[in-house]
Amino acid sequence: SLALLAFAHRKLKHFEEANNKAKKALERNPGNRLAREVHADCLVADKDWAGALRELNLLTTVFQDTALARVWLKAAVCLYNLGQYHRVWDITSTLIENDYSNGYVEELYHLSEGHAKAEVEATMGNLTWTQRLFSKLFDKVLLNVFRRSRHFLDSLRKQMQLAIQEVE
Repeated sequence: SLALLAFAHRKLKHFEEANNKAKKALERNPGNRLAREVHADCLVADKDWAGALRELNLLTTVFQDTALARVWLKAAVCLYNLGQYHRVWDITSTLIENDYSNGYVEELYHLSEGHAKAEVEATMGNLTWTQRLFSKLFDKVLLNVFRRSRHFLDSLRKQMQLAIQEVE
């Protein structure tokens, strides 16, 4: 099938050929998950982060568990390259907390954490000490509520949709 050919070309890093095959497969069957994921990977290879996010978003409603975690990791890479460090930090921390972790997820988590904290520190410099205190206390409460949520996949879907809206 065209989707399998696209997948094979992607594995060989022949992204142009992979993308052509994936697009043809999607023309024949827009619901082809493999072709859609290959197409998203090719967009990542072309550094079209917003386009890749749009494609990956279409997969979030059809994939479950490990496959969905893989899609979220790819989305986190796109968001990181778009400078959406807080969203990447949220996504990767959720993946880690739910045992969808590997060295790459953890590295992305730490990189995004550093950028996100630097952004917060830059913003916090303009606040009074009482404003900073209440802000930090409130953030910890929200973070604990988020971490305890059993609906982490729904949370990730909402984050993806918000990120796509911000990018567009």
